Amino acid sequence: MEGRARSGPALSHLGSTAVEQLVGREAESQAVRAALAGPAPVAVVLEGDAGIGKSALWEAGISEAAARGMRVLAARPVEAETGLSHAALGDLLGAVVDELPGDFPAPQRSALEVALLRKTADAGSLDPRAVGAATLGALRAAAGGAPVLIAVDDIQWLDPASAAAMRFALRRLDGGEPVRLLATRRTQPGAAPLDTGLAHARLTRIAVGPLGSEAVRRMLGSRLGSGDGPRALERVAEVSGGNPYFALELARAASRKERAPAGGAELPLPDEISAILEDRLGELPRETRTALGIVAAMGHPTIMSAAETVDPGVLDPAFEAGILHEAGDAIRFDHPLLAEAAYRMLAPSKRRAAHERLAATASDPEGRARHLAAASTARDASVATAIERGAEAAAERGAPVAAAELLEFSARLEPDPDTAARRRITAVGHHMIAGDGERAAELGRALVDELPPGPLRSRALTAMAEQEGNLTKRIAETEQAVSEAGEDREALVMALLWHAVLLVYAGRHDEGWAAVLRARKLCGPEQPSALQAMTSTIHGYLAYLRGDPDALELVREAASLRGDDLLPTGWSATVILGRILMCADELDEARPILEGQHRKAVELGQDESRDAVSLFLAELEMRAGRLQSARPYAEDRVGASAMLAAYEGNVELAREIAGRGLADSEAADDAIVAAAHRTVLGFVELSLGNDEATLRHFGPTLELFLAGDGGDPGLRHNIIIPDAIESLIALCRTDEAERALGAWERAGKLYDRPRMHATAARCRALMAAAEGDVTGAIGTAELALEHHRDLPVPFERARTLIVLGALHRRAKRKAAARAALEEALAILEQIGVPLWAERARAELRRIGGRAQADGLTPTEQRVADLVAEGRSNKQVAGELFVSVRTVEANLTRVYAKLGIRSRTELAATRQASDGRSRSPVSQPAPPS
Repeated sequence: MEGRARSGPALSHLGSTAVEQLVGREAESQAVRAALAGPAPVAVVLEGDAGIGKSALWEAGISEAAARGMRVLAARPVEAETGLSHAALGDLLGAVVDELPGDFPAPQRSALEVALLRKTADAGSLDPRAVGAATLGALRAAAGGAPVLIAVDDIQWLDPASAAAMRFALRRLDGGEPVRLLATRRTQPGAAPLDTGLAHARLTRIAVGPLGSEAVRRMLGSRLGSGDGPRALERVAEVSGGNPYFALELARAASRKERAPAGGAELPLPDEISAILEDRLGELPRETRTALGIVAAMGHPTIMSAAETVDPGVLDPAFEAGILHEAGDAIRFDHPLLAEAAYRMLAPSKRRAAHERLAATASDPEGRARHLAAASTARDASVATAIERGAEAAAERGAPVAAAELLEFSARLEPDPDTAARRRITAVGHHMIAGDGERAAELGRALVDELPPGPLRSRALTAMAEQEGNLTKRIAETEQAVSEAGEDREALVMALLWHAVLLVYAGRHDEGWAAVLRARKLCGPEQPSALQAMTSTIHGYLAYLRGDPDALELVREAASLRGDDLLPTGWSATVILGRILMCADELDEARPILEGQHRKAVELGQDESRDAVSLFLAELEMRAGRLQSARPYAEDRVGASAMLAAYEGNVELAREIAGRGLADSEAADDAIVAAAHRTVLGFVELSLGNDEATLRHFGPTLELFLAGDGGDPGLRHNIIIPDAIESLIALCRTDEAERALGAWERAGKLYDRPRMHATAARCRALMAAAEGDVTGAIGTAELALEHHRDLPVPFERARTLIVLGALHRRAKRKAAARAALEEALAILEQIGVPLWAERARAELRRIGGRAQADGLTPTEQRVADLVAEGRSNKQVAGELFVSVRTVEANLTRVYAKLGIRSRTELAATRQASDGRSRSPVSQPAPPS
């Protein structure tokens, strides 16, 4: 029961009182125990009205966790603390930080120390995602010693910075990591759905409802030893609505009268619970009530801070009445509702006076700023500046919500309109960092509407355009921002850069290119280094999207500039360099670059950057034929998860994800993202052999490519051009196929990439076969295989092998056909691409017969020969580019067909046959 007196902070060592209070809560208690005993990570949230008994269940859950050997990290935030950045995080992780191992990453340790006010931030703002990454690391470190229970009472009062850090950490916990969350949450009309960070399947919500009349009577008897008659207790149960805290307060109010009402008389009790609370507080001396309101205004009072603000003796009646309790060094109200009532009972003038006094004694800029904001009603430049300093302190500690709120307070109190507008523009950025796009848009739109045309409105327009939304609208905003920047060179360059990016996303490459060239010309050495680096980076990036063969060198140059490390990781030239190398199929060079940047983004807690790099790494690993390696990166990226589903043959899932993504991107006029989703949809149809449907999806990309507006041929939506050509050939649309193939071959000469040479030759082989020249087609397909030697993309090699095997079959070369198709099947099975593996099997079935009298297929023969030579299964798998499981399956079939049981017998059998079968096409190198 939430209204119980608490004697100290050691919440994991509760006496029998908590157990006694769980009257009528047997089902809820069992649900908590079951959830805590289940697999981690898991979140258990007790939900119900204020005072309904959530805290008692929470405390019992903590006792259960302690009995199971879990380490409890507890926090009990209150509403007044929601403006104090990382207040709850300090409660949860204060002891953990002291125990962090010596090899704990220095950036994460520093982020925690700054967030928890243990040290001053270095220059610049502390990224809130760095605090999230550090929180994750600290929880994992704590869980290394014992399972961890994060216990939060009244989770709705978590300050936004602590809540963001906790969500960030819980979202990234792997299955089985021994971390659990037990929280209580007050139900409130219109409250947003609770986001704990864990997947919905790992969230257990337990509704804590009203107690029945009998349970209320038993609870009151346990707590108060009430001797009131049954009717009086029945009325208490009725008026309280089964809320234990309200029932206790009602019973206490009745007991304060001279005598309890008898029989059926009405209880002499207040009508509303707020009146009940005020009635309880009204029993205290006036000076005590005033002091209680001041203590409530403090938000996070301690014995020392309260003594500095009010006369400690004045609070004694509140302690004696059980309204206040000491919890270690802290002071806690018996229930948050009491703190709210005490604060609201202060007259407005006394509230402001209290905050003014608290501002004078506050030890940190953010706390002082918050009290100043609550105390001030008139414009005052010095006060506004002090609040701005508090906002800067909040930003440095990775608390963008607090920073944005304080900047808005500062702007309201600032007498100078331009200074106020600049602070509001900065607040827009903090709202965006915090993920509150709705507030950022609302504030940005107000600025755009209020400000006169000029540099300040230019900055506001650019800030608006940086947010997600319809591209056409955002392009218009950046166009207006460019026109209004005037002599503000920095504002103009930023507006031009975003204008350029958005134009290219909309497919208007020439206009975007002109804008970025203008920005580069204007961005001189006097501009901030981060802006210079961003300008060079976007110049190279758009050159790459434009299809400029010099883009790689432009980005290499940008990556070497001072200031590249000041940009968000996802927008750094280093990441774009890795992406361009990946698109050029330089996978071995791109992988360590992107992995390093991914680690950096994770360590710094940069969610958006991490997601962007994850998308590139997912694509890289899919190109490399390593779908399992791609999976962790693809999980949070719609486009990547759709393509992964398509590779794995999950047709309906791929269609559903990509279809939804296509609709969203088309609604936003985002041509590049729309093309990526069409790529997935077209690839699904290609995999199913639906050539007409394939071309419906690939058609827009093919038209852009033929018009010269497709951009770099290695972009994920452009590498389907050969696929479109194959579908055209299959549909006997040879004139269209010839035009597209000619363009692809010309691009291949310009870029000189193995993929382009290999896929062009494969298409040429299909064209020759369509014209009846099977012999010439075989020669061209074998030439394609030569190009595959330099292409670390096994899926494309397997597809060429299928084409070659089919051509050999048409030429009646059964052994060569079988060998090529068996090799293709082995590659496709190894990758895990079932629809294409079935294509290879279908071609094999068309051949018929067996290659050898002993009944072994070519793959079985190769496995048998290598095992007979003494190779291990792992060595055979590496040489044949298949999995160990595939080797084992083939070996089992070999034993059965040859009637043998051991590797020794196999060696003897193969030596007797003295025949090793080899594929007429070279084997691929094993994956790196």
